[in-house]
Amino acid sequence: MIRKNEKKVILGIKDIMERLQIGRNMAARILASDELHVFRINEKRFVHEDVFEKWLKGDQ
Repeated sequence: MIRKNEKKVILGIKDIMERLQIGRNMAARILASDELHVFRINEKRFVHEDVFEKWLKGDQ
């Protein structure tokens, strides 16, 4: 469980939606693109926060 003052390391679709202020479809497209190293658990996709931040800054 994540406590209030703890930082998430693994981001899911809802986390990306909140950070970028975008809808579910756009967040799903980002996770489905080949631009990020994403891992899947069943049908859900996740990305490490550091990978996401580098992608966001354009530092791939």
